[in-house]
Amino acid sequence: MRRILMIFALVLLTGNVFSETDLIKMFLEDKLTEVTNISEGDVLALVPESVVVSRDGKNAAFIVNRVGKMFLTFNGKYQAEYDHIYTYSLVFSSDSRHFAYAARNVDNITFIMLDRKIYRQESRDNTFMDDSLVFSPNGKRIAYVVKRYNGKYVVVLDKEEICELEEIDVGSIVFSPDSKHVIYIGKQWKEWVVFVNGKPGAENFDEILYIDRKNNKKIMFVSSNTLYYLAKRMGGHIDLMKIVLIR
Repeated sequence: MRRILMIFALVLLTGNVFSETDLIKMFLEDKLTEVTNISEGDVLALVPESVVVSRDGKNAAFIVNRVGKMFLTFNGKYQAEYDHIYTYSLVFSSDSRHFAYAARNVDNITFIMLDRKIYRQESRDNTFMDDSLVFSPNGKRIAYVVKRYNGKYVVVLDKEEICELEEIDVGSIVFSPDSKHVIYIGKQWKEWVVFVNGKPGAENFDEILYIDRKNNKKIMFVSSNTLYYLAKRMGGHIDLMKIVLIR
């Protein structure tokens, strides 16, 4: 059923907001074409894992793969064509006002797109890491991960590259609730450490575990400046770690 929802929670072209129950009902009654402009051919050609819906339920975007090209489709209409669009890069800001994604052209140059404009152009030496693109809670900041030609990983924050590391946990990037700090998990000297604004924490660990497996989170904020994570030390001992950010 989850796959059905990913494919058919497309939108919302009438301006209405549909619940999951509505979408399931329309799917079962074969009425999805009544509320979306998507053609039968595009339903078959779309990349289901790419479907994202804004939090307010009024907009949706997804990728259609046709004739060797990928099309960014926004509210049922083709918006742009690329040689490749990163499947898991499509993301709406939490206030539903902004939309971003990563795509690559025929010259193997990757662009980060924000609200239909180029936010940043990557060099050919940088490979965008899919599923790393995130907005800050206020929708004003963007962060993501690229891998350099030398095998090192870098976080790009507000268009600037920070903190080159031997590895970065791509899905770990998170902003503080007040959007002032960016936190992620990276590897230095073959051990994992939590970084805050590009600076490493005081301790390295064998592994950083999921603290919220249901939501795939390794870092959990309990207030605007306090976060927790689970760390596994050598020998298997697990500690609950706390970080208090300086405002």
